[in-house]
Amino acid sequence: MDKAKEFRVVKGESCLGSWTTYEPALKLFNQLKEVLSKGERLEVEEVKEGYVETVISQIG
Repeated sequence: MDKAKEFRVVKGESCLGSWTTYEPALKLFNQLKEVLSKGERLEVEEVKEGYVETVISQIG
């Protein structure tokens, strides 16, 4: 299994932050998911060697 290089919080097409550990990304995700507008998408992405994987997502 490839080790994560970074974790990003993405809302729609905008990256709202990037961290080297998962916990700060999850904290921001949990704060923002409470105020999502209908149809908005919020994700935590894990950037690995050569690809990006969605860890968790929420749609308003």
